[in-house]
Amino acid sequence: MPEQFTNGATTTVASGITSGATSVTVTGPTSGSPPFPASGTFRIRNTRTGELVKVVGVSGTTWDLTGGRGDGGSTAAAMNAGDTLEQDLTAEALAIAFARADTANAQVIQAQGFSASGVGSFSSGGRYLGMMPGAGPPSTAGAVAGDFGFDTNGSQWFFNGTVWLRPGMLPNGYAQVTASQTGITTEADLTGLTITVTVPANQRIRLGFRGMTYSTVANDDVQINLKEGGTVLQQAVMVADTANTQQPTHADVVLVPSAGAHTYKASLQRAVGTGNVALFATATAPAYLLAEILGP
Repeated sequence: MPEQFTNGATTTVASGITSGATSVTVTGPTSGSPPFPASGTFRIRNTRTGELVKVVGVSGTTWDLTGGRGDGGSTAAAMNAGDTLEQDLTAEALAIAFARADTANAQVIQAQGFSASGVGSFSSGGRYLGMMPGAGPPSTAGAVAGDFGFDTNGSQWFFNGTVWLRPGMLPNGYAQVTASQTGITTEADLTGLTITVTVPANQRIRLGFRGMTYSTVANDDVQINLKEGGTVLQQAVMVADTANTQQPTHADVVLVPSAGAHTYKASLQRAVGTGNVALFATATAPAYLLAEILGP
């Protein structure tokens, strides 16, 4: 049963107990306004000693305190007959309540596609992290399986225990770079923007690139290519409005590949003009290549 809460409930100790006792008899579990919960788990505070105690069961006027003495870092102390006990909202109780809410939210998010087509995995023990710093997936440091949240672009991410994934993303279907690549004229594969994914049978996928590009000469055409091997799957051209000014560059293609492993990559070239073109990327503005399942 989830932890129980009431407002302003108080009672008194009927018979004194030692600091190590695992049960206490009170004058009445239903005294106070509103009364204490008649069952389940709740937390109390002895107003004389300050001890916090977790009540784990109720049987009439007897409360089971097994494992609950000295709760929340407080010191277990003897209770005297007549001591006032009041229900208390502790940090530990709040943490459990928020974790329960996070799990409920996580189950909703899971239903919206985190485990689509059996790709990836999900643990209901994760935490909702809200808005996470930066674009793209956050650091894996401190992450636990089931954690989920949104990056600064509004994209959803969840942690499967090993890597951060987007809803429906294929395992290993994400690569990002945080360093610029400059001095490009003829086509060059972008270092770090290659992914190898295993596609289930009869699934439609989206392959996408997001980043910033520029040219050293105004009005040059900067071209991004999405490729499998030597085959060009999609091209996108960004016209450099001014020299050395980073501009958003996107390329997307929907594919129905054969079942099995596929390796995709992004390349960059100057399609028209005389300048050197470049991919601009930093830790707060990464460029990335993404493959995700859309469905049959």
